[in-house]
Amino acid sequence: MPSTMDAFIPGSAPILEYIDNRIMVAVRGNTYLYGTLRSYDQYGNIVLQDTVERVYYRQSYAEAARGLFLVRGQVISSMGRVDPQREHDTHARLQCRAFADVEADADAERQALSDYAQNKPCAV
Repeated sequence: MPSTMDAFIPGSAPILEYIDNRIMVAVRGNTYLYGTLRSYDQYGNIVLQDTVERVYYRQSYAEAARGLFLVRGQVISSMGRVDPQREHDTHARLQCRAFADVEADADAERQALSDYAQNKPCAV
């Protein structure tokens, strides 16, 4: 008789352990999504419930509620289970600001670094 694990997608055992747990997903563009993992598929796409999008910039952060969220597997950089105590301790040290302000500051710094890298003279 086949085991329950045989019905799941090969190589997906680590993701299966996160089902119904609060996780953090790092996606392209310095965006972090926090939510409860509800589902995934063979392409690495995941569904998060009660999702919160967070943006960090230096000693500040901002967050926006996003609700039910589908994340394409192609844009996921990493993900892992959230330790509630560690999450609380981290945010206690940071200043909470308006989402648009933190996002604008982070984008401006990324653009400045990109401009510098493009205009940097080559070493001989």
